Order: sequence, then C-alpha cells, then structure tokens
Amino acid sequence: MSRFLDIHTVPGVGREAILQACKAMKAAPGVTFIACHYELTEGKVFCLTEAESEEIVRDANANINLPYESIRQVKAIAPADVA
Repeated sequence: MSRFLDIHTVPGVGREAILQACKAMKAAPGVTFIACHYELTEGKVFCLTEAESEEIVRDANANINLPYESIRQVKAIAPADVA
C-alpha cells in the first residue's frame, strides 16, 4: 500500500461537511483513511490515505463528489526517525 495526500480547496465549507467527506472516504472501497487536516479561512483540506494506486484515490474522490487540486504519493518521517 502507498500513502497519498489529497489537497482540496473548498471555500465556505464547515467542519461538519469535512467530517462527512472523511466518513465517506473512510467507507470508500480500496482506500484506508488515515487523517484529515483543514484550515477553514482559505477552505483548504488535506487528506492522508492509503491505497494500492493513485487511481483508486482519484476514483474515491470522484465517487463522493469531492473536488481536489492534487493527489500526491507521499512518504513519512516518523518521530523515531529523528531521535
């Protein structure tokens, strides 16, 4: 499984709508929802997921009608890595 970071711009959206989108992503087939971070002033939402491919993440976003600016495969540096 690879990790992906989706970046969304959804001006005017509130926390509840973001929460509903996260729940829908969590239920999407082939996608493991990890986390979501957001900033309401500019309507920026950052979702971290795992999937076999970027295409699966793109399809999941399309199926829940969540527009995105980009989806990038990402790697992580854990706290233990910097000890």
